Amino acid sequence: MSGADDLTGEFDFPNSLSIPKHAANDEKQRIVANFITDLPYLFGVQFSGLGTFGGKYRQDVGCPARFCGFGTTGNQFERGAFTVPGMFPYQTIDLRFRKDFPRFGRSVTAVGVTFDVFNATNHNNWGCYDTGDRTSANFGVPGCLVSDARRYQVGAELNF
Repeated sequence: MSGADDLTGEFDFPNSLSIPKHAANDEKQRIVANFITDLPYLFGVQFSGLGTFGGKYRQDVGCPARFCGFGTTGNQFERGAFTVPGMFPYQTIDLRFRKDFPRFGRSVTAVGVTFDVFNATNHNNWGCYDTGDRTSANFGVPGCLVSDARRYQVGAELNF
């Protein structure tokens, strides 16, 4: 049956009590915040940013019961810690500075310059955790990065 979690069931969720409220494999909290402000004492430079902070992430360990039998599930691996242990292991902060230059005389062209910093804190956001076997020497070790390293970008805008 397409989309059914229980291969022997007739319906995905036969009654309202069996509808999961929160998935077991989930990032429970995610905060996304942005800001924008003018800095008048820096000759009208505009400063803005976007921050994404993800909470603790839970993953099943081992094999699902429908494939490996009962008693092989229920163990979970929780990844990450932040300055407060267990808070926001995923974080990325992007910053932007922008300056629009005034038009001179009767000129119809306007120029704007931007400078962007992506992942300003250069935080390593790990993923691909080895959670297949608790007895493995690499159990809980991340195998990849899920975000880019810090990078810079300069741009210009010409309006006419």
